[in-house]
Amino acid sequence: MTIKWVAVDPLVMNGEPFCYGSRLTVRQLLELRRNGFGLTEILKDHPELRPWNLTRQEIRQGGALFNIFRGATFGGIGVPMRILVYPGFGARMTNLHVGIIPAEGAADIHTHPLSDDCIFALEGGTEAHLGGDWVHVEAYEAAMAPVGVAHGGRPNGSGIVGLVLGFGAPAELDVYLKSDDMFKDGHYTDVAFQRLEWPPSDAVGDAHPPV
Repeated sequence: MTIKWVAVDPLVMNGEPFCYGSRLTVRQLLELRRNGFGLTEILKDHPELRPWNLTRQEIRQGGALFNIFRGATFGGIGVPMRILVYPGFGARMTNLHVGIIPAEGAADIHTHPLSDDCIFALEGGTEAHLGGDWVHVEAYEAAMAPVGVAHGGRPNGSGIVGLVLGFGAPAELDVYLKSDDMFKDGHYTDVAFQRLEWPPSDAVGDAHPPV
């Protein structure tokens, strides 16, 4: 692959060679190519704003453009998940996760000692466990579990997988501190962004692919 329009500036990207007119370094570009990304996909999708092309400090200084189907892989509560926004990716006070409630299976019931957790049903619907009771949550509804309230999720009996989005504030540090893949030796690790398959290959019923 031939790289054109490479610039070097000691005041930009810590002096690393970068693609002129963007915040994408040559190192990051080669890394994306090595991970199977096509050049057209890399260049068309605002690479200068994508968190996988930026450092935590750059995100904290200027923000970033995230995608709900791409984040750090996490399976600590029993269902497929991606951690989208959290301190390891530049956030300070909040987090955003996406997960799949399978047609068979459930998210473990758990609590957060310092964070409120709000779970939005995006597709398929689900049943949410809130403080000892199971409640039906339709698509576009949200279940909110305050600090210390036990919560989880399970299928709603329709046989259709559910897609849910979880928003927490302050950030759910109790989740990340338990994962050596995300936090180790007192520091957040450099976690790779991975795409969440939606709809899953074994999905039942009507489920829409990501846009």
